Amino acid sequence: MRLSIEEIREHYKKFPNHKIEQIAENKDAKVSEEVLIVLIEEIKKRNLNPELLSNIKTEFKTIRKNKIAGVRTIIESLSCPECGSNNKLQAVEINETTSMLLLSKHNKRLYIACEKCIKKEKKSVLFKNIILGIWSLQGLIYYTPLNLYIFFCGLKTEDKKGTELLNNYIFENIEKLAEICDDKAELLHIIQKGNHFNK
Repeated sequence: MRLSIEEIREHYKKFPNHKIEQIAENKDAKVSEEVLIVLIEEIKKRNLNPELLSNIKTEFKTIRKNKIAGVRTIIESLSCPECGSNNKLQAVEINETTSMLLLSKHNKRLYIACEKCIKKEKKSVLFKNIILGIWSLQGLIYYTPLNLYIFFCGLKTEDKKGTELLNNYIFENIEKLAEICDDKAELLHIIQKGNHFNK
């Protein structure tokens, strides 16, 4: 059974300084992300050699990077949350504007789906922006032209930006996603919920 971060904190509090330094200096030891967090806290609290922090932070970044890559691979291999196809999932940012008299509502949301569903959603949102986005001064002069510009310019850089968007999404939600990545149904549910958030 894996220890919680609080249990690790209690355990490491009892270690003498030389033991903390020894663990921090051992680059070959495979330690969890939680242990690295506690090591950083203990080194700072005890004013130990600051060079130990750079070693740990490098290791922490490597673990986090591997975790993100693992979760991304799982997400990309899921069936599409919109149509159920087994095509590789991609990410895109959807910009949506609705206007009425003086008010204009602008939303940005991440949309994760297969290429076919992304094209369908973007086309739907494009028409919605043109029809519903122009009914206020702000929507007519600023948001609708901006959304059109983003739509047409985004076609050229979509793959690169999509990877970046997916990585950012995973980074921001890594703990939750890593916890449920074995449950593909739950993962799909979370992605689908996110796709229609603020819609």
